[in-house]
Amino acid sequence: MANEIKAQVKVSKKSRFSAIWIVPIVALLIGIYLIYNNYENKGLTIKILLDSGDGLEAGKTKVKYKGVAIGEITDVSLNS
Repeated sequence: MANEIKAQVKVSKKSRFSAIWIVPIVALLIGIYLIYNNYENKGLTIKILLDSGDGLEAGKTKVKYKGVAIGEITDVSLNS
């Protein structure tokens, strides 16, 4: 019994934060930034009512002011 070796056990508290959580946190921050950036750069939406919409095509017709294209028609609908 004189040759017995006593083992010492060292108990440490587990860390509550793991390094693996950095990846989803960074992805979340990038996603929030992209949503915010898209919202900020969207521009204005203007509704124009016309008596006749002949020749207007959504996605093709450009809105021009003094010969300069300032926008694009995105939707054409009929008023009741």
